[in-house]
Order: sequence, then C-alpha cells, then structure tokens
Amino acid sequence: LLLFLSLSSGLTPPSRVLLVESTDAAAARAVLEPLSIAVEAVDRIDDAALGARLIHLIPGSVLKRLSGGVMLAAGVRHLIAVTVEGQCYSWGDGSLGRLGHGDTTPVSEPRVISTLKAVKVVSAAAGEEHSACTTNEGLLYTWGSGSFGKLGHGEPTDESTPRKVALEQLAGGARAVEKVGCGFAHTIAICGSYDILV
Repeated sequence: LLLFLSLSSGLTPPSRVLLVESTDAAAARAVLEPLSIAVEAVDRIDDAALGARLIHLIPGSVLKRLSGGVMLAAGVRHLIAVTVEGQCYSWGDGSLGRLGHGDTTPVSEPRVISTLKAVKVVSAAAGEEHSACTTNEGLLYTWGSGSFGKLGHGEPTDESTPRKVALEQLAGGARAVEKVGCGFAHTIAICGSYDILV
C-alpha cells in the first residue's frame, strides 16, 4: 500500500512524503503524531488502522533520485525500489547483507545494487533480514540472512550480494518466477506456471 500525504508541520523540503506499509503500531504513532499529518489518500487513519501498520517516511528529495520509480518494498529496517528501467536500489540497515551492496554498512539514501545492473528487475521484496527480486527473464535472486535456508541456495549462509537461485535444479525442471515475497523465516515465489515455491 502506497500513500501520499501532505505535511502540515512546515517541514521543507519536501511538502509531500511517501508512506510505505509494514507492521509496528508504536513506531507508526511515533512517526505520525509529531508531524500533524493531513491524510489525503485514505478515508481514515485511526488506532485500529495504525495497529497493523508501521509507516516509513521517505523524503521527496530522495524519491526524486529514483525518477521512474514504480515499486517500493519495505522491510523492517530497509527499503528496496525498482525503477521502470529495471534498476534495483536499496537503503537502510545493512546488517546481515540485506541491502545487497557487498557489506553490512547502513545506507541513508537509495543506492543502486551494482551486481543487478546487468539484469532487468521487475519486482522485489524485503523481509526482516533478507531481500529478493525477480527479473524479466523469470530469474530469482536472494540476499541477506540465510538462516532457516530462506534464501533458497541449499545452505543457511548469509549472502551480502544478490545470488541467483538455481531454479533449473528443481524437480520437474526450471520455472520462470514472476513475483516474490519475503517473510521472517521464508521466501515465497509465484511462477508463471502457477507453481508456488516456498
């Protein structure tokens, strides 16, 4: 869910911010209450709504760097953006390699994931400790914490840069992945054949 809100607190720039949904009521209240936010894109925001949402504020000046941005994925401590051109950006907490930049340092503004420059990314997902993306050729890449085997590489090791999942080794042959989602301890992928990989 993407929401555009106006800020009435006099913050400049920007006059608008993008909100991305996740889960943590206390953090949502801590962000919204001091800003006196006027909601434009939803009918209401009340305690019940906030109980299921953590809202990350992304400054408009940062969003301008992502010209053509069409998709955002919000993890607990990081964000991923995919542009129309198929470039994948990430920023936030870099621990466990969840940003895909080859290290564990935090990044405060969108940075292109250089190892994905050669492919066209079409969707992405951000979990608590790991990330994933799909390409226009149906490939699946995962990175970050490998605990519980959630990266799909056959071993529970962390990956600090995106690594292609060996879909060709699946029983029944390779499948083209269209969408991906990340949870705390798992990754789920939907294939063009309607197969679901967990």
